[in-house]
Amino acid sequence: MPDEMFFSNNEKSLIRGSRIAPRTATCRPCMVSLRDNPEVELPGVIMDINPHGMLIRLMETIPVGQRILIQMMRDDTYQRKLSTPHKGETRRVEGTPDGFFDHGVKLEVENIRKSNERPVHIPNRNSRPQRATHPSRMHTVDMTLDAAKRKRNR
Repeated sequence: MPDEMFFSNNEKSLIRGSRIAPRTATCRPCMVSLRDNPEVELPGVIMDINPHGMLIRLMETIPVGQRILIQMMRDDTYQRKLSTPHKGETRRVEGTPDGFFDHGVKLEVENIRKSNERPVHIPNRNSRPQRATHPSRMHTVDMTLDAAKRKRNR
């Protein structure tokens, strides 16, 4: 597997795979269509994926360098769409012993545009006008038990 490490031809040095990010194994149904001819849709299965590319297994071949749209599906009957289509380009095609064709696809990662940056004003709690504080109207009264007993006894 390309993600794993392997030995060079002279078996003296260890070489890492050339992927930008490791792929995550999955089994997600998808519909693949050509960007030039979106009416032609081919059912397939995404075998593994990462943010930069994916491996799609199809029953037919798509030429290398062809620009495609990949629509992930929720169900195996290819009726319910999962999200918006992803744009990609086929980079390699390999046959499998089962008669399927694995297509290596490089995804076109779109940059997220920032909106006009404006400073965000967060009001400070202390900046609110506060009510005028009046001196406390409560008074404390000191009473001792002895003083209360003396008043009663008189």
